[in-house]
Amino acid sequence: MSDALTDIARDNERAEKENVMLDSIIAYLENTAAKSNLKKVLDAAESTDGVRGGYWGRGTNFRKNMEERLAGLVARDEESWAKFLAPLLEDWIHFKKLKVLSPFADYMLALVDYGRGSVNTTVEGGGAISGDLVDRLVREKGWYTRDCDDYFIALPEDKRGKPKVFWLRCGYYDITEPRVIKMA
Repeated sequence: MSDALTDIARDNERAEKENVMLDSIIAYLENTAAKSNLKKVLDAAESTDGVRGGYWGRGTNFRKNMEERLAGLVARDEESWAKFLAPLLEDWIHFKKLKVLSPFADYMLALVDYGRGSVNTTVEGGGAISGDLVDRLVREKGWYTRDCDDYFIALPEDKRGKPKVFWLRCGYYDITEPRVIKMA
């Protein structure tokens, strides 16, 4: 057991290492041919994972499957990018740089967190999105709303493209894929 100040220092150290890791991911995505860029990402992920405990946070496991995650980003797989960008929506510095490299460069992006009876929406740049629109987009996929599921929403900025919805996770520990609404 450690004291609060030590745990808070670990949280700060982890945050600094995560920033280094994100910077190295950006450099790698900008130049995948440089083998040293991949090594820097893997080393930074391992270094971040090496910080144990914390006051607000806990240990990470970024190194596990990092090469697989990077392969999805390099291939411009939209689901991989959705899962990667969603937690960064509030990290404006890294988010802006990564969004330009993503298949969502021309979209307004939002993270929708359905709790039990509540909805929290984070829109890039502090914007807003209609709850009715979000509900409609999720239901068009045949998925649940308002039952602990999180979604990544991509709305085309030019209004001509089609909105995209990606299921991220569910707050129920045993649910690992989107639940489809059964129609009677």
